[in-house]
Amino acid sequence: MDNGRILDKVLMSVFLGLGALILYCVYFCGPTPENELTLVEDVPRDVHITMNSGRYGASRYLRFRVGAYLTRVPISVWYPDRKSNDPLPVINKAAQNGERVKVWVNAKTKNNKIIGAIMGRDYVELYKLSVGNVSIIAYQDVAGPLKEVNEKYELPTGWVLIALGLFSLVRLRMSTF
Repeated sequence: MDNGRILDKVLMSVFLGLGALILYCVYFCGPTPENELTLVEDVPRDVHITMNSGRYGASRYLRFRVGAYLTRVPISVWYPDRKSNDPLPVINKAAQNGERVKVWVNAKTKNNKIIGAIMGRDYVELYKLSVGNVSIIAYQDVAGPLKEVNEKYELPTGWVLIALGLFSLVRLRMSTF
């Protein structure tokens, strides 16, 4: 077997595998539906700010614990056109005054060690936050951007990788004739 056929088999496998994984994540791992979120009500503790560098640049996050869950909220990209309020002063005030907050999180990821290991997460995704009857973070302000990124970047990337994998498969099949 020559090196060209081995390379085609490797490329085909890599492209098809990555494309399938990305498409699986887009279609099945998107934002958690609002009715599947877990409500937790407690005083926030261990409040601190962290910096993360990622594929979209550096971001600041407000990390805190509520009940048994560690969660985080992006604070460096809080746009004025969102319906939500800036969570930083609200969480700090609630933590200092012992005031209870309500958070709605995706608790399924906390119990899934595989997702945590693959994604490098030690926190659960926060979708909604309120203090008393005041909504601080609305569901659509978290789920909307997640869905937009999936549809705008990850969906086309997955299909391109699948197409490249199929192209490699066709090349491999044609070289056997």
